[in-house]
Amino acid sequence: MITDLIKSKTKDGKPYLRAIMCDRDGNRRQGIMFDTDKLDFDPENGYIVEAIGVIQQYAGQDQLKINHMKLIEDADPADFFT
Repeated sequence: MITDLIKSKTKDGKPYLRAIMCDRDGNRRQGIMFDTDKLDFDPENGYIVEAIGVIQQYAGQDQLKINHMKLIEDADPADFFT
C-alpha cells in the first residue's frame, strides 16, 4: 500500500515518484520510480499496488528502485491495518 507519495520531475523534465510503501506485515520501504508516464494508472496515497524492482543503496539507506508497478484493484485495505 502506498502510504506517502511525492510526484515530481527530474532536471530533464521527466516524471518520477517517491513513495513509502507498507506491506501486509507492516514493513515500510522507501521507493523511487522513474518513467511514471508509462504507468496505466495515476498512483495516489492509499492505493494497493504490486511493485517490482531492486533494492539499492541511496544516501546510506536501502531504497527500492521500482521498475514496474501495477494497481491491485480487488485488494482489501483492511489487510494493511491489522
